[in-house]
Amino acid sequence: MHTVRNADGGSVTAEFAIVVPAVIVVFALVVGGIAHGRDALAVTAAAHQAARALARGDDRFQVRGSVLERLPGATVVIDDSGGEVCVTVRALAASGVRAWLAAPVARACAPRDI
Repeated sequence: MHTVRNADGGSVTAEFAIVVPAVIVVFALVVGGIAHGRDALAVTAAAHQAARALARGDDRFQVRGSVLERLPGATVVIDDSGGEVCVTVRALAASGVRAWLAAPVARACAPRDI
């Protein structure tokens, strides 16, 4: 009777041990990138809405509060010198994979309504 021997010598196990961590790292980077993009969109929308509200004449403390309600820990800088109102919103620094990327920042300006 002949014995059938496996001729791969464990190469499948070695390949699996190399590929699985690489796939996990790529997956983490993709998920982190998607989360960072979501954060950037939220910061941009908050800056635009805040600039428009301030240009309409809304109370700056209420506007700042509404931004911070949606983006806890964010920094809001309001520049209302001149004929337009500009708002800069910087998101709180993230953790995990997103910490490798710069925190999202958005600046939006709106002309004052008269």
